[in-house]
Amino acid sequence: MKTWQLGIIGHPLGHTYSPQMHEWAIRHYKWKGSYATKAIAPENFDKEIKMMKEKGTWHGFNVTIPYKERIIPYLDAIDDAAARIGAVNTVLRLADGGWKGFNTDAEGFVAPIHERLKGMHNALMVGAGGAARAVLAGLARHAPHIRLYIKNRTKERAKKLTITMAVAGLPIQTALLDDSPISRFDLIINTTQVGMGAYKDQTPLPRLADLVHANSFVYDLIYNPEETLLLQQARQLGCPFSNGLPMLVEQGSQAFNIWTGRPFPPEIIPDLFEKRTGENS
Repeated sequence: MKTWQLGIIGHPLGHTYSPQMHEWAIRHYKWKGSYATKAIAPENFDKEIKMMKEKGTWHGFNVTIPYKERIIPYLDAIDDAAARIGAVNTVLRLADGGWKGFNTDAEGFVAPIHERLKGMHNALMVGAGGAARAVLAGLARHAPHIRLYIKNRTKERAKKLTITMAVAGLPIQTALLDDSPISRFDLIINTTQVGMGAYKDQTPLPRLADLVHANSFVYDLIYNPEETLLLQQARQLGCPFSNGLPMLVEQGSQAFNIWTGRPFPPEIIPDLFEKRTGENS
């Protein structure tokens, strides 16, 4: 019987539900193994990653904030989709000990809003990091008709993201929020850490009421806490909304299949992972 050693790297990791999710799946198949967490401080990233690769302990691992782009130079191979996105959230250890990177975030992002996308014409995304790249890729594949506006703390990074995605050939129109002729959006997306951890008492959009209409859908990729201040705002405004739990389940299911070759058993996902959306959804 094979023993599966899986895990996740990022900083911080106190919020993650991935260990519970994957260890339940391992037990479901009656395998031996575990899913560990490895919090890596940014200043130690290069040293720690080199050590991880040399030891070769894990068969595969997830990559979360803030390392989805930074992990790429350490890969020996990368899936075409992940290469286009420019961000990796899943790594598989190959037979020769090398690492191959994948991105399952893009499809995971679309999971709770797939049907709604058909009726949407524009969106506002907060953030321009690795998660934002996956959002762009997901929209480009499933809703290329949507015009996406980006709000980021540094405009230079947002501009760079729009250029990178255009060069990658993703068929979606992007622009900075400052250049938007639209004041209210069909879809609002938060891809940042604002709303969790040290930022749990903050919201990325204090003036959300000025950006939404009655049918705007508010989507926060954060899942812990389950209802961020942004989603509390959405509830108060009567907007349908979702947190990041559906995305977590979908991207995690795909990652599990990449590592083990077996489908993720959805029937074992407890109430914690049910696809929770707002009461107005």
